[in-house]
Amino acid sequence: MRRPVLRLPVPRVLRRFVRDESGMILAEAMFVLPLLVLMYLGMFVFWEVHRAHNTNIKAAYTVADMVSRETATLNTAYINGLGSIHRYISNTGEATSIRVTHILYRASDDSYRVLWSRNTKPNGPQMTNAMLAQLRPRLPVMTDGDTGIIVEAERQFRPAFAMGVPPILMRQLVVTRPRFLSPIPMV
Repeated sequence: MRRPVLRLPVPRVLRRFVRDESGMILAEAMFVLPLLVLMYLGMFVFWEVHRAHNTNIKAAYTVADMVSRETATLNTAYINGLGSIHRYISNTGEATSIRVTHILYRASDDSYRVLWSRNTKPNGPQMTNAMLAQLRPRLPVMTDGDTGIIVEAERQFRPAFAMGVPPILMRQLVVTRPRFLSPIPMV
């Protein structure tokens, strides 16, 4: 048995108002536009994080390649100049720094040793043999007496918009071999 449906009399003006669809685009736009703006800003921030990370990698590889091609004795001024080049390539106003370390592998005791290390960060630590031992899983396999250059690049990144991405300290480690001199002398 069907229940009777209670039908209230609806005035003609109200019926016309309910059926009228003019102005719906404006109403939909009011709901969708803020969402689209937030999505666009979010994509912009995440793209900037990716771009900043990628430029830090490229800058670190460039600095490592420059050191690997050196045939002259290096000094602290040269390493500071490499830090300026890294900052320029990174294209940032934020803090950047590099630490360049020259290492030697000894097969007799299966160990890596620091020959010299320089850091462009003010009061930044130089690489020690203990720190190098912690990096061992990230170092390549080397032959006895072989040397390598480690470039550690850091870059601070602050997003332009606060979209859930906090400030990030980006770190990159690049290991390369000297091309002409082994070991590269340092003053």
